[in-house]
Formats: sequence, structure tokens, C-alpha cells
Amino acid sequence: SASTMNGSFASLPIIDLSTAKDGPEACQVIAERLRTAASEVGFFYLVNHSVPSDLTARAYDHLRRFFDLHMDEKMRVHTSKSEGVRGYVGFYEQGNYGLDLTDKRESAPATQKMDAKELFCLGHALPRDHPNYHGILFAENFWPEHDPDFKSTLDAYYKETEILAKQLYSLFALGLGLPADYFDSHIQESPMNSTNCLHYPPLPPDAPPDQMGIGEHTDYECFTLLSTDSTPGLQIMASDGSWFDVPPMPEGFVVNIGDMMARWSNDLFRSTVHRAQNRTNQHRYAIASFKACNFTTILRSLVPGTEKYAPICAGEHMLARVAGANAPTVKDKVVPPK
Repeated sequence: SASTMNGSFASLPIIDLSTAKDGPEACQVIAERLRTAASEVGFFYLVNHSVPSDLTARAYDHLRRFFDLHMDEKMRVHTSKSEGVRGYVGFYEQGNYGLDLTDKRESAPATQKMDAKELFCLGHALPRDHPNYHGILFAENFWPEHDPDFKSTLDAYYKETEILAKQLYSLFALGLGLPADYFDSHIQESPMNSTNCLHYPPLPPDAPPDQMGIGEHTDYECFTLLSTDSTPGLQIMASDGSWFDVPPMPEGFVVNIGDMMARWSNDLFRSTVHRAQNRTNQHRYAIASFKACNFTTILRSLVPGTEKYAPICAGEHMLARVAGANAPTVKDKVVPPK
């Protein structure tokens, strides 16, 4: 469990998956630890997971090469040329993160400054004739042509995170006192999953103190699997409003609870506010894999007690949040809810 200091956390809990193969009892023990971590902090390290380290290393090699390309080359796959949030997103094109009702900041002002980061986005694609198709969520992926292995490597990495996510969903279900397969039917038909491959260059020495690589926000989805290199930058907000640094753990994942899981758990699991700022002299790279439920899933409390939130359609929630954070590049792509 996290050791706490003055309402903040000295360190994140560590969840070790190595014993999951030992059977149901071992999984139940991990699920209890997961429940504690998700309810006390909303963030934890995940170690001895199934994603191969050599594949992760190859993915980072490809990303560094991509972000090193001349801007003209990167702009050939700019997200404005896709039907959704796919491909390249440049510096200061994302930000202005809104609030979900699960957000603990009573009335956080929208982040004024946009993000000092660039990223490459991919996600779960649906055919355009699918009844739940919205380009902003399910557009076809948009790959650069400079590097033929870029697509195959990132596709393979994405598939590995899907396998790991399925294992985590079963542990979250057990942690909520539900059958291990409870979430399966909610994550297979039109999951609103996406991955952001991120580059945070060193901030210039004269950057204002409130210039973030990514501004403070909560994640919209169920949970996020964050892989990072060894350069620090992630900070999370403690319940007293103070910020603390999360040291990198390149061989593990930093996992955090998102707004959908907060709603499903009636806030038992915390969707914790976080941000990133690269004040080092090294370039920081990270891959955030966002795992969400189906578009049509109705999010409502799965635990006993008075429901804190009115049931909502997960897809409508996502459309509104994604459109807000990507306003400069999606303004013509948002389909109003039917």
C-alpha cells in the first residue's frame, strides 16, 4: 500500500502480476491489492506483466526516429488529414482539459496554456458503416510511409496491451466483488481504445512555471497503461492538492484509473488528477495506452450503495471529452449525438 505523507503519497503501490498464473486464489490476492491501490491512490506500478520488453524497446526506437523527422514529413500524417484523432498532433495543439463529475477539483479552471508535447495517435478502428461509428473515436489509423516497420511494430505493441488490459479488467472485476469475466461483454464490440505515443522535449529555461508538457487532467477511459523511458516528468495530485513526482519505472507500467472506472465503482476507485512537465535536459518519451468500454455501454455504479452519478452512455461522455481536448484539430469532425 502507498505510504502517505501529509495527505500525499511517498510512493506508488506496486502490483506484481507474476503470481497470476498460479490460479484463482492467487488472482484474488492480486485483485485485493489492486482494489487498495485503486481506492487509496488511483495510480500504481504494474510489474512482471506480459508485454515483451524487446517489443517495447523497438516501439520506442521507431517513435524516436519518427519524432526526429523534419516537421514537413510529420505533417504528412497530421491528424487534420484523418477522420478522427489519428496520426501526428503537433506542439500546442492539445489542452484545455475539461472536468468530469468524478473530478476531485471542485471548479478547476480550464488549463489556459496548451501542451508542450507532440504525439502520434492510433486506436481501435471501426468500419464506417458500423452503427456506432464516429470518426473522432473510431477512424482508420493513419501511418507514416518513412518506415515500413513502424506500423507493424506499433500494431504488435497495441495488441500486447490489449491482452494485458483484458487481464487487468478481470482483476478489477474481482476487486469489485464481481465475476472475473464481468467486463468482457463491455469491452469487445466497440471499445473506445486509443494509444498516444508522446514526445516531451526539455522545456526551455525561460518557459513559464505553469507551462506543462501535458496540463492537469483526469483520463476519460477505464484505465491507462503508461509506459515511459527513464526521464521523469509525471506528477500526480494528492488529496490535499499538492503535487508529487512519480519516478519512472521503464520495465513496468504506471497504471491509473480513469473516469469510466470511477463511475463504475461509484468512486471507490479514484480517477486521480495528473500532469507532466519535462524540466530535465533529456528528451522524454512515453506511450499511453487508454483502455475504455464499448461506445454503447451505460456507465452506472456496480457496487452497493447510493449511486453518486446519473447513468450515462459511455460514448457520449467520450465524444464530448475528446472534442474538448482536441478543439484545434477536430472542430469539423464532431458528429452531434443522434
